[in-house]
Amino acid sequence: MLGSRFPLEWARKQDRPPYAAPERKPGTLGLRANIHGRIPGTSSTAYSTNLGRKRCRICRGLTLRVRFTGLRLLTDRTYGSSAPKVYTGEGVKFYAKSFGQPHRLGVLAGSFNPPTAAHLQLVDAAFGYYVDEVLCVVPRAFPHKEYFGATLDQRLELLQRASDDHLPYSIATSEAGLFLDIAAECRAHYGPVELSFICGRDAAERVLSWDYGRTGAVEEMLREFELLVAARQGEFEPPAEHRHRIRKLHLRGRYDDVSSTEVRNRIARSEPWEHLVPRAIVERIRAIYS
Repeated sequence: MLGSRFPLEWARKQDRPPYAAPERKPGTLGLRANIHGRIPGTSSTAYSTNLGRKRCRICRGLTLRVRFTGLRLLTDRTYGSSAPKVYTGEGVKFYAKSFGQPHRLGVLAGSFNPPTAAHLQLVDAAFGYYVDEVLCVVPRAFPHKEYFGATLDQRLELLQRASDDHLPYSIATSEAGLFLDIAAECRAHYGPVELSFICGRDAAERVLSWDYGRTGAVEEMLREFELLVAARQGEFEPPAEHRHRIRKLHLRGRYDDVSSTEVRNRIARSEPWEHLVPRAIVERIRAIYS
């Protein structure tokens, strides 16, 4: 690990923040990390874990022992004590933010009530190959359902905890619930980025068949972003006129029966459910939903 041995002069020449020695933060589960930088005005810190071997685009070609190319920011907070700290930019409001500006942004919008293993598989399948950063968005209001179960803050906390055991992703809330409106909020912050929405077959069918109250809304939406669609109880077959903006997302394994609804139902029936969610959040889900 390079750590603090890397010269400060090089960082200045490259216009990049220098490395610092590894540091422990609440909620990191002791992951060894290199610290690259901070968001001005917050206590959030960028981490990269020493897993695998790839090139770090922040370091411009240096080969580091990191699992991923995009670095993420963990909010400096203690779980269960208070609401997550918020980094407020234009558009979406961030609770954990990746470091740097992606060229290709993948948005996974959902209720996350609670987050499941299928959610993390969607992140895993999209990250690196299709997108440079995945943004998990929890809308403050949904177009087709009401809030129940976990509160908004609890869902954000579960997403934060789940990421400690898996790939990193950014976490944000949006004021709107429709993909087209979420895309507008994302562009307000990220600017001209290639935008993709990540979803399963059932969500894709709902998005394309939704009554938006005006003609041409679907075409307008697919001009703004493309869809990365994973199979869910069957492959998604898009209409011929939309196929150029819809791509298949291949998951490792089958997750047809993994859903937040199934987790809640199994908890209510006192049936085994722990295998359907990330290990890092099993006990917290038990406390929230039991």
